[in-house]
Parts: sequence; C-alpha cells; structure tokens
Amino acid sequence: MLAVGILALCLVFFAAILLRILGANDFVARSDEIVFYLLFISLVFSGALYFLLYIQSKKIAKIIYEKDKKLKKQASKIAQQNARQQSLIEGICHEIKNPVAIMRLSAQSLQASTFAQKIIYSCDKITKLLDTLNSAFIGDIEPKIEKIDLRELALRVKNELADERIEISGQKCVFCDRELMGLLLYNLISNALKYSSGRVIIRLSKSGIFVRDFGEGFSKSEKELIFKKFYKGQNHKNSGSLGFGLWACKQICKIHSFLLKANSTKHGSTFAVLC
Repeated sequence: MLAVGILALCLVFFAAILLRILGANDFVARSDEIVFYLLFISLVFSGALYFLLYIQSKKIAKIIYEKDKKLKKQASKIAQQNARQQSLIEGICHEIKNPVAIMRLSAQSLQASTFAQKIIYSCDKITKLLDTLNSAFIGDIEPKIEKIDLRELALRVKNELADERIEISGQKCVFCDRELMGLLLYNLISNALKYSSGRVIIRLSKSGIFVRDFGEGFSKSEKELIFKKFYKGQNHKNSGSLGFGLWACKQICKIHSFLLKANSTKHGSTFAVLC
C-alpha cells in the first residue's frame, strides 16, 4: 500500500509539472528547466516503480518459502510412512520365508516323489511371491552390479518353474543385479505361462530379452495400465495374479536404466527388456 501511495504522489507531481511546462510561453528559453524536470520525474518514477516491484518480490518470495517449507514437511511425513510400511512388509516377508524354508528342506529329505516335488515347487513359488511383494514396496535401493549370463539365469528360472513349455534361445551377458534380474525374468516368464495357451519363448539377443507367449493378449487400452501397481488384466480371473508383478518388473528396469516394452496381438504378447 505504501508503494502504491508513493507511486500515486509521483504521478500527481508529474502531472503538475507537466501542466506548468505546457503553460509556459517560451519553451526554448526554458528548455534546460524542462529537461531537468523531466529527468527528475523519470528518476522519481523509476525509484517508486523499483520500490513497488521490490515489495512485491519480497511478498512472492515469502509465499514461495512458506509453500516450500510446507511441501518439505509433507514429503518428510510421507518418507517416514513409506519407511515404516517398507519395514513392516520386509518383516512379514521374513517371518513367512522362515517356515517356508523349513518346509522345503523337509520335502527335500523325502524320497524323490511327485508329491515332494510339488511341495518344493510351491515353497519356491511362495518365496518368489514374497520377493515380488517386497520389491513392490522398495524405495531407493542400491543394486549389486556384476556381469551376469542371462541364459544361465533364464535356465535357472525355467528349472524353478518346471514347465516344459518354456523355450530359451540365444545368448547375452549384461551388467546387472543377479537377484533383481532373476526376479524380473521369473515374473515375466511366469506371467506368460499364466496366459499362454501354448509355449513360451524367451529370446536373448544383443538388444535385450524378449518373452513371448501365445495367449489372448491384451487390448490397446490396457497397454498403459498393465505396468501399474495392483492392476489386473481383463483375463486375470484364473491367473492367481496379485497385480504387481509387472509393476515390479518396471521398477527393476528403472533401477538398471533398462527399458521395458510390451506389444500384443490376438495371437499373443511380447514383453521386451531393452538393455
């Protein structure tokens, strides 16, 4: 308000001097005086305008500071809530893994029977499910980067899933975290097996990993949704999906700066990890 008042006074002063100049009989004789008045008015007007802008900038800076302080406080609360949530999930997963590991060891001690193999397979499936659940709530993590043979890793996943429909071709080595990349392959391949009516092809090449199934595929409207947390596709009824396997794959790719893409037709879907 003070700056506005000063600006108004300057304008009134400028108008008064202008009227005096216009009322003068001899402009040429008083040219020096006219120039002086004009310069003086310009300086006063510029000073008042600068003061007005300075006051406004201080107000804006204060508003920005208060907003920033509020946002930082909210971000801190969210970070604390996420940390507590992550700690809870990790604790639950750890507590469930212990009895599952005991069951697996007990099944291994039994005679090599189909029943024992089913128990081992179920235990491994629960463990992978817990790893996926845990990764779905992980924030910033530091991957243990090393050179990994993806064919060897894919073969290990194939043995864990124990499904003859899985076909692996090609060879590729990449620098990545072994456990995270194993979880990514497990989720992509097991997801393909759920929806595929036939074989599932894993192709390794220079450009990356390609997992193809021969199921019904997904619609164009679902393409941007399938990687969202807890999203279940239209054909999820008999899949046993919890809805965050592909989301976890997306996060693992982000950690490694890899690109995850998906394409689908009526003859099946292809998921590509470009690395």
